[in-house]
Amino acid sequence: QSMARLEEIVGKLEQGECGLDESLKLFEEGAKLAACCNEMLDKAEQKVELLLNADTGEEIPFCDTHLRREYPCPAAIAVRPADLTFSGRLRLDLGGVAAELLELPDTHSGDAVAVLLPGQSFAFLGDMICGDFYGRDGGYDPARLRQMLAALEALPFTRCVTGHDLPEEKASLLAELRAELHRLEP
Repeated sequence: QSMARLEEIVGKLEQGECGLDESLKLFEEGAKLAACCNEMLDKAEQKVELLLNADTGEEIPFCDTHLRREYPCPAAIAVRPADLTFSGRLRLDLGGVAAELLELPDTHSGDAVAVLLPGQSFAFLGDMICGDFYGRDGGYDPARLRQMLAALEALPFTRCVTGHDLPEEKASLLAELRAELHRLEP
């Protein structure tokens, strides 16, 4: 959609039939759209690179070490397209247990999915709580941490599991994240 609008703007500007004011407005809109398209392209390239690296067994040192610890034979890991995709939220009935898959802002990979079990007041948060080992050497981006924290505060759960850790209380997790944010934004 952004690309189609950008092409439309370029076409109008190339025709040269717009006045100066309209041309400037179109140029500004086009510049914003181009930046947005570049950002989407960068994210897509990162995902492709991750998939290619997973295919060849290459990984950044931190992740390589931990993957090998969990999977002694990395060649046995098969990366394949998802059978099911969704955007935003997906509700599932797991035979009497309701589960919600939620796209949430995160500090780890930018494409986190949390699994919320509202009836059990429980959430599986996976690695979304981890820092960014690909772009920040395991550190947190304050803006992304703030967004993730707000999203987690709004969810109805009291206990959760993050990454490879034991279950913990939501209040404890939120306190840790708030302390980290305070450390980053004194």
